[in-house]
Amino acid sequence: MYLSLIRRLKGFVDFQMSGTGIEETLNQTVSQGFKIWRLIPKGNVFCGCISSGEYRGFAGIARKNGTKVRVVKKYGAPFYWVRLKRRKGILVGAGLCCFLLLLSQNFLWSIEIHDYGEKDRAFLTEVMEDYGIHVGAYLPGLDCRLLQQQILMEIEDISWMALNRKGTVLEVEVSEKVIPPEIKESSPCNIIAKRDGQVVHIEVYGGKGMVEEKEAVSKGDLLVSGITENDVGIVRQIHADAKVMAQTHRKHTITFDLHQEEKIFLDQGDTRYAIEILGVTIPLYVDFSLPFPSQVKTEETPVSVLGNTYPVSLVKEQHQFYQTKQIEYTKAEGEALIQKAFQVYEQEQMKEIAILSFEEKISEKDGKLSITREYLCEEDIAAKMQLSINETPKN
Repeated sequence: MYLSLIRRLKGFVDFQMSGTGIEETLNQTVSQGFKIWRLIPKGNVFCGCISSGEYRGFAGIARKNGTKVRVVKKYGAPFYWVRLKRRKGILVGAGLCCFLLLLSQNFLWSIEIHDYGEKDRAFLTEVMEDYGIHVGAYLPGLDCRLLQQQILMEIEDISWMALNRKGTVLEVEVSEKVIPPEIKESSPCNIIAKRDGQVVHIEVYGGKGMVEEKEAVSKGDLLVSGITENDVGIVRQIHADAKVMAQTHRKHTITFDLHQEEKIFLDQGDTRYAIEILGVTIPLYVDFSLPFPSQVKTEETPVSVLGNTYPVSLVKEQHQFYQTKQIEYTKAEGEALIQKAFQVYEQEQMKEIAILSFEEKISEKDGKLSITREYLCEEDIAAKMQLSINETPKN
């Protein structure tokens, strides 16, 4: 097997010998160290093989002895290379293919996100794209440590994140924030203010009250301490509980565009396909024009072979055609719609808060109407916070 491979790398030929002096030619060839194999007599003709490098010497010996030698077929790399030199397009294509293959190692082929929900994964993918992390991104230009810190600051429900590069694949490891469990009735805790306000009434069910009525507090201030001390100086940690009603201020703005554009969807559409390679989309259609504006739904199917993902995807674009209709609203109509939106907001977001009063500020700019409500509310601002072991009573 190895001998056959070496012969093909060096190159060899099939030849035929005929005429006189065949025996002398073969004897002299062997005496000079030339190797002939597969020597088979066929009538008055001898057929055999010899390496391409030794054939010229062998042919010279044959001529001296009056023997006719003819090459029947050529084999091996040297002859294949000669044929390729005549076909420059193949050489250029092979060279370009090797160059592109080496160059592609500097680009991101795929992104694998582990242990994250599908809905959250789509949002994480959008955020990463905003920071330049996408298929086809230039890998030497990605600072994974800096990027993971920036993404962590933007997505609040992720407590830890790691971007690990493995060749042309980027593995994303994330850990979601764990919502702290509710504090048990037997667990020691303090009561703190969950927002700024002025205390109007306080009912302490357990613990030591730290604020008085009409006192102004800020978010995070201690309202009721879970650390108590009796007359003989014994300190205990207990589960503080209280209701602290305070006047608070809230602010909410709703904006409405007076120049609306309504989409009227038609029963017509179109489906188009494309191939995406390293983030570059190559359409598989010629006519780029569409008869109507369209809402596009895109589906990407990545190419995977034997479990390996490649930076190639089949893209399916489903176009749903629509026509637009311009709708103009008056300022009065806009205000009425915003008032309804405020009713929904107050019923859903402020259902446990008493609204004492509010002031409205109306503004209009660039065709957009905005109404801001500044609320004066009364609500319970008490929030429980687990006690740490090293805490000491505060006087």
